[in-house]
Order: sequence, then C-alpha cells, then structure tokens
Amino acid sequence: MVEEQLRALEQTRTERIAHADSHRLRQVVRLMGLRAIGPNCAWLLVMEFFAWRGFRNRRELGACAGLTGTPYDSGGSKRDQGISKAGNARVRTMMVEIAWLWLRHQPNSKLSRWFILYLLKAGRPAHPVP
Repeated sequence: MVEEQLRALEQTRTERIAHADSHRLRQVVRLMGLRAIGPNCAWLLVMEFFAWRGFRNRRELGACAGLTGTPYDSGGSKRDQGISKAGNARVRTMMVEIAWLWLRHQPNSKLSRWFILYLLKAGRPAHPVP
C-alpha cells in the first residue's frame, strides 16, 4: 500500500513538473537541467529553499543549510571544527550527497582536483570516494 502511495505521489509530481505552471515548478525544471540533478534533488532544494527565500551569495546559502565552518580560536590554538549543522538537515544531506556524487562521477573536473589536493595538504587519503 505504501509503495502504491509513493508511486502515486511521484506520478503527481512528474505531471506537475511537466506542466510547470508556477514559478516554483519552473525553478525545479531549471535545476533539473543541470547534470546529475534529478527530480528528487531539484524538488527538495526548490521547495525547502529557493521558492521562499532569495539568497544573495553562496555564503548565505551555505549558512541556511548549516554548511558553514565552525572556527575554534582559543589562545594560540586556531583550527576549524567542521560544519555547524545549524540549518536545514534535509537540504544539507542532499547537498553533501551531490558533492560526493560530483567527486565520483567527475573526478577530473577542476573542482574535484582542487578538493583532492586540499585533502592531501590536510594529510587525509587522496581518494575519499571508493
């Protein structure tokens, strides 16, 4: 029964995207035009973020998703403690998944090469994705 309900919801979503009669649905269609962004990801990003909020830059977007650094500065010790995780957990999870998929499927891109060099400088394994 649950699988039937999921199929019905997916079919409804697919029909709404195909007709794209609102600004939000047109945003979903635009995001799906990017490589590796499918309907689930595009729908989540638009409905949770882009449909109701205008971001002026990437820092605002990262902060709203909880993907900003958390610095530690105590006396002579300065280091980064990782991401803050203070934002929308569903969007943060999706964005992290997109980043790992980017590394896996486009390992020779400029961004992927930069990230691997960053890991090498930090003393971590050069190939984070199996």
